[in-house]
Amino acid sequence: MNRQSRLLNLSLLKTHPAFRAVFIARFISILSLGLLGVAIRYKSR
Repeated sequence: MNRQSRLLNLSLLKTHPAFRAVFIARFISILSLGLLGVAIRYKSR
């Protein structure tokens, strides 16, 4: 297995603006859900 096959292929992010927007929106969504989970646990103490 070569090095390139183990890395994430980001060529779609460079070439397709719509895919880039969906990727960024999904990343922000996952990040905010993680922060929300931590905040709820911290608040319930």
